[in-house]
Amino acid sequence: MTFEEIVEEIKSGMSGDAEKDIVYLQAKMEEYKDHEMATELLRACGRMFAEVIPEDKKEELVRALKDDRSDIYVDLEKSRIHVRENEIDAALKISAELVEKAEQHPLFANDAVSEYYTFKEFFEEVLYIYYHRPSKKVRKADYPFADIYLQHGSNLVENGQYVEAREVLEKARRWAPTNCNILFEYIETFKATGEMEEFARLTKETHKYAFHVSHIARCYRNMGYYFIEKEKYPEAIMCYMVSTQYEDSKVAQGEIAYINSKIQGRELHFGSKEEIEESIGLSIDTFKQNVEIALAYGQHFLEQGQKDGAKYCIAIAYQMTGNPEIRKKLESIE
Repeated sequence: MTFEEIVEEIKSGMSGDAEKDIVYLQAKMEEYKDHEMATELLRACGRMFAEVIPEDKKEELVRALKDDRSDIYVDLEKSRIHVRENEIDAALKISAELVEKAEQHPLFANDAVSEYYTFKEFFEEVLYIYYHRPSKKVRKADYPFADIYLQHGSNLVENGQYVEAREVLEKARRWAPTNCNILFEYIETFKATGEMEEFARLTKETHKYAFHVSHIARCYRNMGYYFIEKEKYPEAIMCYMVSTQYEDSKVAQGEIAYINSKIQGRELHFGSKEEIEESIGLSIDTFKQNVEIALAYGQHFLEQGQKDGAKYCIAIAYQMTGNPEIRKKLESIE
């Protein structure tokens, strides 16, 4: 039988009596522990188990999990504090211990039917599904893997260990592949080692996942930096000018001033809008696509009566575009 057929057969044997079903599911887990799809089937039984467990026991389990996660977030904040106080060794000690625990965590490895991620917000998951078209069910891993790897990788960057940081940040990317904060930190390791072609390539890749204006602006600043390194000043100044349309940045203004000092009054030739977009490499079509996706999800949530979801998605489209018509639509939701 297929995985789906076995799961349906297990479900059909449940009685609706919590105590009996718990015993029944435990027996099924024992039965399938040596099956070729054991991991997938045991997890499916675990999800059924969670549905039938009595509320008082469920609350007890949730409290225990929350306490465990709370301790992790306390340690992550301690590590950040040490970084702010320039105590890098202390920060690294804490984050390295968290990584060790994460690597020993027994749950949430991908299997034949499920992929596990720790997306920071809903639209990150939306973009992952849209651009990657996963064949498996996307599920949430209830453990902060991405946060842990990001913090340790960032600490290694602070310590100048760029190659080591890159390896750790690749693990963070596995858990949250569309999280721009992780992606930008990863990209910085290539900037630090002077690998500018990879720096530019990864920035262009990240652009399709950027839906917060600060992230869109940073993509353009990254490309501006790349073009300065290549002494392509028309492209560089256009990148920084576009970035300021999304976010007012002293960095961008400073780089524009630097470019002006380099060209010393020489006239720059920019080419057509299409030529500029092609040379910069950040597609406006991708930007428009993400706006359309946000609006489509917003409309879907509206039709389902889910106003919070509708507001969230339509607000993404509005802050990306500043379009007054989208603002009206957002304000029309009670």
